[in-house]
Amino acid sequence: MKTLWFALFFVFQINALAEESTRLAELDKFWKRISQAVGKGDFEAYRQLHHPDGVWLMHGSPSRMETAHQGFREGFQHTVQGEVQAGIEFRWSQRRGGDGTALERGAYRYWSKSGDVDYVQYTACEAVLVKTSDGWRLLTMNHVQPLTEAQWTALTAVEKQ
Repeated sequence: MKTLWFALFFVFQINALAEESTRLAELDKFWKRISQAVGKGDFEAYRQLHHPDGVWLMHGSPSRMETAHQGFREGFQHTVQGEVQAGIEFRWSQRRGGDGTALERGAYRYWSKSGDVDYVQYTACEAVLVKTSDGWRLLTMNHVQPLTEAQWTALTAVEKQ
């Protein structure tokens, strides 16, 4: 009987690890799609990756995701027209998930270049995602606080653990 319980526990653990691995691979693909949309200036692709009822939090001030998108539209247009080069990269220090949900904590590095003007922003963030019939969608993005480049770099060590 003891062997049966151990076998069932072992199977459960293997299944849980496989599900976790699949979820993380899907989320990595999601964040890559966000990065690609920003880099290409593809506003609609970017917008479609967000849940229609999503909430955008900037340092504690909430707004509807769609309102935040309208503020970004012009920047995406400048990128697609070639006036601006832009990109975003994410690093995660904590990744948790459940029944079609995910909480990711870490940071992003946003950069842009327009002519001779370079801009780089590092921001600690928390993302809540839900899995829909269309795939993962960003439900809440909380921009917690600005980071230094050194703090951003330190996340590389955490991410590789």
